Amino acid sequence: MEKSIRKQLKEEMKDLKTVVGIVSIKNLISSKVYLEGSTNADALINRIRFTLNGGQFHNKVLQYDWNVIGEKGFLFEVIREIKNEQDNTSDFRKDVTKLKEQILDELKRSGIDMYNG
Repeated sequence: MEKSIRKQLKEEMKDLKTVVGIVSIKNLISSKVYLEGSTNADALINRIRFTLNGGQFHNKVLQYDWNVIGEKGFLFEVIREIKNEQDNTSDFRKDVTKLKEQILDELKRSGIDMYNG
C-alpha cells in the first residue's frame, strides 16, 4: 500500500468517534433483555455476537436461548449513548457503568424480565 494512502487511512481512523453507551440484546420471543455497557458499543456488539455464535457466552441462560432460537430471534441495539466528543474513551468507563446500573434498575422496577442477574 502506498504511504500516502496509508497516511490518509490513519487520519480518517483518528477522526472516527466510537459510540459510547449501553447495548441491549432483546429476545424477540420472550422480550427478555440483556444489557451491557462499553466505551465502544459497535465492538461490543460484534464481540457478543461472535461469542454467542461460538457457544461461549458467559451468561448461560442467554446462550441457551440463543442456541434454541438462533440469531434472528434477537435484536441488538444501542439504547443509550454518552456523547463522545473526545478521543480518549477511558474517561467514560465510570459513566458507562453508572448508566448501565441506572437502566438495569429502571427496567427491573418496570417488570422487564432480564438476563442480567
